[in-house]
Amino acid sequence: MVAWLRSQYKGTFIVVKTALAIILAPDAAVINVTTGIATLPYVPMYSSYATSEIASIKLFDDLQHEHSTRHFVSVHPDVVETAMDEKIVASGTVLPKDENKWQTFSRSSEFMLMA
Repeated sequence: MVAWLRSQYKGTFIVVKTALAIILAPDAAVINVTTGIATLPYVPMYSSYATSEIASIKLFDDLQHEHSTRHFVSVHPDVVETAMDEKIVASGTVLPKDENKWQTFSRSSEFMLMA
């Protein structure tokens, strides 16, 4: 689990914190592209990965509160058919297909109008 948290959560944290300090405009929108596994019930052998995805979503929620002039949003683009997807389906887990799940925090209506 520690390896997943290092790569997924800590990597996201370091990149965003660095960008906030040197690059991003005060009113910037920051998008966290995540996966649907964070919203699914238990998937065998993917608990560490799912936990790291949930942690990155929570990070963006907290960053929204700490940097209220910016807009932080997490989104997963839908199921992408990969070897990992095949293993999850083989385990009996049903994945939501043909639907886009947005997890937005504050100013969500404004963000949707920017699209």
